[in-house]
Amino acid sequence: MDLSINSCVRFTEPRCVAESIRMNQKIILLDTRSFVDYNTGHIRQALNIGGTRAFRRKFLANEVPINIFLAQLTNMKSNMDTLRSIPIILYDQCLDDLLSLRFDCFLYRVLVQTVQQFKPIFLLKGGFLSFQALYPDLCWANAHRLAGEDVAEYHHDDCTLEQILDSCLQAVSSSSPLSTYCLPVHREPDECLAFPLDPVGLPSPQQSMTGSTVHSDAMVTEVPQKTTRSGAIKSEYSSLPDSPRPSPILPHLVLGSQLDAMSETTCQQYGITHVINVSVDGAAPTHIPPENFHRVPVNDNHTDRIQPFFAEAFVFIDKVMVNQGRVLIHCSAGISRSPTLAIAYLMYSCKMPMRKAYE
Repeated sequence: MDLSINSCVRFTEPRCVAESIRMNQKIILLDTRSFVDYNTGHIRQALNIGGTRAFRRKFLANEVPINIFLAQLTNMKSNMDTLRSIPIILYDQCLDDLLSLRFDCFLYRVLVQTVQQFKPIFLLKGGFLSFQALYPDLCWANAHRLAGEDVAEYHHDDCTLEQILDSCLQAVSSSSPLSTYCLPVHREPDECLAFPLDPVGLPSPQQSMTGSTVHSDAMVTEVPQKTTRSGAIKSEYSSLPDSPRPSPILPHLVLGSQLDAMSETTCQQYGITHVINVSVDGAAPTHIPPENFHRVPVNDNHTDRIQPFFAEAFVFIDKVMVNQGRVLIHCSAGISRSPTLAIAYLMYSCKMPMRKAYE
């Protein structure tokens, strides 16, 4: 199925969304950031679809029909026609003048599925950060919450989004093949999704009151199309939700990289008080007291064994927990040795099987 995504997706300004909220206009706001970011601050009417890392993997792997998923998320299962008539606005952390999204970005994948069922789709220009700066009264925020503070609940209760996802998959499998609901767009790995940058407002309250739907041409101002650009996203957008950054595992345990450990700003943001460096020669951060630093001297190769160092590292982490601190575990890039230690600690402290700890 050939879809022109550029013709289906439009940017909308924060003022248009704010006006819609204040006038009680029917809109569906979807927050595509992680559940941790959502619980730190979000637009009051927004529904989170970013969930946990495990949810995002499962959502993308199964290509769940987005219309069925949104119907359950919004409690509109019995009124699909109404759901299709309501403008849908998605936002991330700070999407603004970005000319393209990586094909493997969660927001991109959600857009690909959403535009097949709903047209047009709006993106909030500037994302949550821009909207929050302009309209803090329309946002929920917890100034005292550390990044990832509430992540521990993932290990005690099933994520609500995962429950909805499982319900959708069961409904699909019991009725007809998944492909009849969701027609994925196939792209080469180096292709990106381009959007026009001109701000486009949401339908006015007057249009909504007269019964116009989001499919009406009057609601979308045509803008010049931009050509698709390939390549990696520039470094100034490294703070987008899908970019590598510290991953809270437990209230007292965060997984990150050498760069995270060396950044005093990052450590302050995540409440890092202790650091475990899983490397032989990685530098120790100067802003962390020596007594709060622990090294696991293991090289990144096929011969060094990390298991003999588990017991000592676990004792260090447990002491951090008792003292109500927070420890960052890292190696060089945070993709091999440090995750191994984090998984082992989850298996040890939470009595988890390896597969669940990995997820």
